[in-house]
Amino acid sequence: MSDWWEDAACRGMGPELFVDALPHDQWREANFTAETRRRIEEAKQVCGDCPVVGPCRDDAIATNDFSAIRGNLTPVELRAYARARAAIRGERFTRYQPDRVVQNRRASRGVG
Repeated sequence: MSDWWEDAACRGMGPELFVDALPHDQWREANFTAETRRRIEEAKQVCGDCPVVGPCRDDAIATNDFSAIRGNLTPVELRAYARARAAIRGERFTRYQPDRVVQNRRASRGVG
């Protein structure tokens, strides 16, 4: 299902809730402020009702997009999930590398 984002609960919401929920100096959960935790929960409420949470999560892993809340997981949770999935499959997990193409593609879809 290559057009999974057309059915995403966040479609058209913009990235603010999903990307800006995580200030760049707070990538570790231990550093999350109360405001960051509140915004994460708000984003996860949207994801919780989404019919394409699995494809969203898979797309984030396939494109190394660990920069936002995707598939109802924070970047920290998503990396842990990706590592575990790779280990089960006998694959090697590669670390996130920033990629503007991914950001531009997500923005053009209107997916947060």
